[in-house]
Amino acid sequence: MAQEVMLSHAPISAGNIHAMPTTGLTAEAAAAAYERELQSFYGAERLDPLRPLFDVVLLGLGTDGHTASLFPGRRR
Repeated sequence: MAQEVMLSHAPISAGNIHAMPTTGLTAEAAAAAYERELQSFYGAERLDPLRPLFDVVLLGLGTDGHTASLFPGRRR
């Protein structure tokens, strides 16, 4: 939906759009694949505070209204 409604209308190279994989992988495998994708694009394993990675971050919305539910010690 984000691609259709927003990104396809913006002057953004497809190579600069990094969607997290959501199908066919476990949550752990999807996170690892996304980490590798972002590290490859950025060209380093760690972020440099003087060189940010993202201009825009689009977060999904859960069925109960939560966003970016990352809680230490919880798997889901």
